Amino acid sequence: MERSLAHRVRTFLFTGFNPAVKLILIIHLVFFLITAIWRTGFGLAFQPHYLFQRPWTLLTYPLLNTGFISMLLSGLWWWFMGSAMERFWGSKRFIVAWIALVAASALGIWLGFLISGSYQIVLGWYLPLAALTVAWSVTHQGQAVMLYGLIPVKSQWLAWISIAGVFFGYVGTKFFLALCALIGCGVGYLFGVIWPGRTGVHFPRWRRKIREIRLKRVK
Repeated sequence: MERSLAHRVRTFLFTGFNPAVKLILIIHLVFFLITAIWRTGFGLAFQPHYLFQRPWTLLTYPLLNTGFISMLLSGLWWWFMGSAMERFWGSKRFIVAWIALVAASALGIWLGFLISGSYQIVLGWYLPLAALTVAWSVTHQGQAVMLYGLIPVKSQWLAWISIAGVFFGYVGTKFFLALCALIGCGVGYLFGVIWPGRTGVHFPRWRRKIREIRLKRVK
């Protein structure tokens, strides 16, 4: 029975595409169930003033979700965005990028805390998901998606919606905290610009124009 269960898990994770997305989603589901049963955050939430006492929270805060609806909507969005970006970058690059986005988002809140003296406890994966959405919008320019299967939205507008969601989610606390909260989205943009896809080089439109001009000059 144990071998059969292990075989099924391996088959689910490594058959087909997006093993990293599947694995991270399973980890989130497990922690969601554990925290719901024991009703404790296990010290995983990110609190800026405890950064040096709890450095692991730079990466663990997305594992905490406020409720079932939050987990469901975030999980669906993760499946769509994560799958698209893992296919684009490949699993190894995707994992590196995701870890960087999680850490950068938390460090942005920490920087905002140093500047403004105010903060919000960070939990859930909205901040890094917003950053990943920005990266997706850069690498998939012009594409449209059905937002939660209901509203068609172009990729560039989806990026601005994500940025606005982060900004207005924190501006009620302090303006500079809201600005610093956007650091994760900025890192997501840089990843989208700098890292090509594994199936070829994909540049944003402005970089393609510059490249075309340079090629014409060479000719």
